[in-house]
Amino acid sequence: MVEDLENEKWMDVSIRLYNSSKGIVLTKTGLAPYAKEIGWTLKVDKREYLDEEGGNMFGIYIAPKGNKCSPEEIIEKRDLIEGSVIGILKYMIYNSRPKQFPKKILSQAGFYKSKDKKDMLDFRCFEVIHIHAELKKAIRFELEKPELFKKVFFGLSLIEWYKENLDKQNKFFITEENLNVNSNIVKRLEENGMPKITIEKKRFLGKMFT
Repeated sequence: MVEDLENEKWMDVSIRLYNSSKGIVLTKTGLAPYAKEIGWTLKVDKREYLDEEGGNMFGIYIAPKGNKCSPEEIIEKRDLIEGSVIGILKYMIYNSRPKQFPKKILSQAGFYKSKDKKDMLDFRCFEVIHIHAELKKAIRFELEKPELFKKVFFGLSLIEWYKENLDKQNKFFITEENLNVNSNIVKRLEENGMPKITIEKKRFLGKMFT
């Protein structure tokens, strides 16, 4: 059976903030209007997280029913999600320091293993939007519909990320630490369906200063 990756719900999506147990009610109150606007549910993650100082934090988040979402739903609600995130950043995160409000999209991607040992994509935008998806499906979806993938993942391209890391690991001079990071990204993507590109370059491995 052929998967319809555009319309099937295969991504875990949430708009998430963290606060201490004392701040949960305040954060829920602040997020409630945005949850209503998007049409998603406001929830509290019962798991505890540690902040940089070792304090207990809880995730308060907005998510679709069951946390699962299709790319089609993200596209349909894209303007509402973007508007809500801008509001959250402006009035709940940077309200006391408006000069630090980000001027461009800040995003990052990484990998982790699911409980059933599948490679998962961990995507975050402004550390507020969180998208988790099976890496194989994410790669297949971008290969099938690259422009739609970028819209769903707020500008991310796994293909471009692959090429950037492939290029970095083949630079003439690279430290062993950076080589390991770049090689791991390239390897994970290739193992999950990214078409391989071969680049032959001479490399000097070492340290610039001792």
